[in-house]
Amino acid sequence: GWKKPDCWKTSPNLVKMINQFNTEVRWVQTTLLQEKKLARRIRFLMKFIDIAYKCQQIRNFHTLAAIHSALIAKRIMNLPVFFFFSSLLLLHIIYIHIYMHMHIVDIIQWDGLKVQQRESWDKFQNLFDWKKDALFELQERCESPAIPYLPLFCAQFFKIEESQEYKLGDGSINRRKLQLLVQRAERFVQYKQVIGYHFPIKYDYQSLLLKEWKELQNVQEEHLEMLADLVGRNAKLNKKI
Repeated sequence: GWKKPDCWKTSPNLVKMINQFNTEVRWVQTTLLQEKKLARRIRFLMKFIDIAYKCQQIRNFHTLAAIHSALIAKRIMNLPVFFFFSSLLLLHIIYIHIYMHMHIVDIIQWDGLKVQQRESWDKFQNLFDWKKDALFELQERCESPAIPYLPLFCAQFFKIEESQEYKLGDGSINRRKLQLLVQRAERFVQYKQVIGYHFPIKYDYQSLLLKEWKELQNVQEEHLEMLADLVGRNAKLNKKI
């Protein structure tokens, strides 16, 4: 229902979660793209990884996935922070990505990162394979309260919906399919059985984030692409100088 024109009427909460995810992705990418100094860009990069780990600790898998999606985007990977050793290695990387389903970012080196920082990035990458099986297992095992990464749940519902019919060949109801759907729905509800977290809320931080996120509401993909292109051009110009 979230893909239909009347999605705000049929699935308002789901649409809000999707919009929040996109806003967080834009927030991470805009912060990195707007920073001109390489040292500060690396500092922000490591800070976002720290935030992602904190989200994992408090079971906010939604923001954890948003930060990951933001960092592996092409416009971020093409920033001057990164470099390939050679064009031959680049062809090898593309081959591995296509035929072995490995993330290109697993093999990319980060120019300017210290050994400990690179290890932190590698560890962060290992949370996600291309199917996000590891993230799914984290969600399944976690206690409440938690904020799940919704696409994983949608994928499960879609798989159940498409793999079986509601009626069997003899015309009877497919109870197995209904049971699977109910189990998924019940697991989703369990994430909010315990209301609230046991730590103080920092309202000043919330106010700052809400202000920044509101400013990003009108930022479109083409704006980020233009900004990334400008950063790349400036980097090349600085090298010539």
